[in-house]
Amino acid sequence: MSTVAKRYAVAWVSSAGETSSLDAVESDADRLADLLETSGDFASFVQHPLIPPEAQTRSLEALFKSSCHKLTMNLLLLLVRRERLADLPGIVDQARELIREAKGILPVDVVSAEPFLKRQEEALSKKLAERTGKTIELTTRVDESLLGGFRLRMGDRVEDYSLSTKLETFKQNVLNA
Repeated sequence: MSTVAKRYAVAWVSSAGETSSLDAVESDADRLADLLETSGDFASFVQHPLIPPEAQTRSLEALFKSSCHKLTMNLLLLLVRRERLADLPGIVDQARELIREAKGILPVDVVSAEPFLKRQEEALSKKLAERTGKTIELTTRVDESLLGGFRLRMGDRVEDYSLSTKLETFKQNVLNA
């Protein structure tokens, strides 16, 4: 992630916090992220270096002026003025992370050998919430190559409780004995 994107995101989110607009900015950030992901036209528009700033401003105002919070609109127009609109995807990603952090939400990705039962997800979320003191936002997926157990990723931290890793560790210990 670029430092430029992080600076803009920090300014955007901290301004939202100061004006009690965090929920509105979160909604705008989610909508922008969705639009960047699903609309090739919008993603191309944001990245296109040859669109004149006046045309960018008119387009952004037509698309967002009536539906976005004032802070979001100000950010978009500032990015046009500073010729940084291409940084919008990174800014939005960073802002969403900062908002989660400000709200005490920790996204956790879990990869398991078999699908988790609802009660297992709830138990894991509860245990991680107790351990971290945060609200857990759990995402699960299946990878049968794990053989059994699971891996979880919380931010930049990975915890591996998979059978495949335990077998590999055992194999290395036997070979090195």
